[in-house]
Amino acid sequence: MAVARWIGAVLAVVALTLADGAPARAQAMDDAGRALAWEACLSSGPAASRAGLCAAAIALHGWSPSETGTLLAYQGAAVVEGGAVLPGLALLNQALLLSPDEPTALLVRGIVRVERGDLDGGVRDLTAMLRLVPGHPEATNTRAVAHVRMGQLPLAIAELSAALRLYPNHPRLLHNRANALRDTGQVEQAIRDYDRLMRLHGRSAPALADRCLARLVRGDLAVALADCEAAVELAPETADVIENRGLVLLRLNRLDPALADFNRALALRETQAWALYGRGVLRVRRGDAARGGADIRAARALDPRVGDDLGRFGIKP
Repeated sequence: MAVARWIGAVLAVVALTLADGAPARAQAMDDAGRALAWEACLSSGPAASRAGLCAAAIALHGWSPSETGTLLAYQGAAVVEGGAVLPGLALLNQALLLSPDEPTALLVRGIVRVERGDLDGGVRDLTAMLRLVPGHPEATNTRAVAHVRMGQLPLAIAELSAALRLYPNHPRLLHNRANALRDTGQVEQAIRDYDRLMRLHGRSAPALADRCLARLVRGDLAVALADCEAAVELAPETADVIENRGLVLLRLNRLDPALADFNRALALRETQAWALYGRGVLRVRRGDAARGGADIRAARALDPRVGDDLGRFGIKP
């Protein structure tokens, strides 16, 4: 689903967030071995290595509950980053039982909860984290994503705008505000954000593909297609990007290449609701009402809002 591709998925940001909120070293640590173990756990490096170093540190004696909570938080974050989300979540829960205000545990558990669909729980964790570390960009970004998924786009835009006053060049904040502005119909402002994002951080397939959709909303089909073509060139095996180009081609009534894009996107990921819906509209337009209707029903089963979302781009049965 192209519009649901919000920037800030848990595995992509965990490693970037760890240095921003948690303490750098234990307080009043009087044992050299424990001091080294603490620093090793909180160091950078591969996720599996950090998880092992944290487990070794936790096994040592003499930690206070809050110090153990911090070590568990970093271990849980590393385990989540390595892809074992449920075991990592269990470690984060343990960390917060020992140290309810442990910022890294609140941050990472909040991100995990949002990505797993527990939006209320995620917002609670991230709000608690932001009370401890006001303005933290990743906490703000992910809480805004949760608000988008709750249908609270104006609130998300306000949060992202406030964070951008503190971090004006932050790529995820800027990209997500552009998406939210686009999806509330503020297309000119959205395009300015996409343009600024690419000036600051270079052209990327996600930014080009999302600007393509903003231009599609505006009805600038030729420049929208140029953006989507450039995005596909950068990411030829990415279902979201190919799907977006299919939508533009459908609006241009170029049905054969649009069908090829929808089929390709679905071959890469069969749960692409927008590709299914677009293919359904295309098949209905060609007179194949039975298969077109089946595609549209399947798309709505995956995402009940798909018709409203694509209606913004002029894609209707």
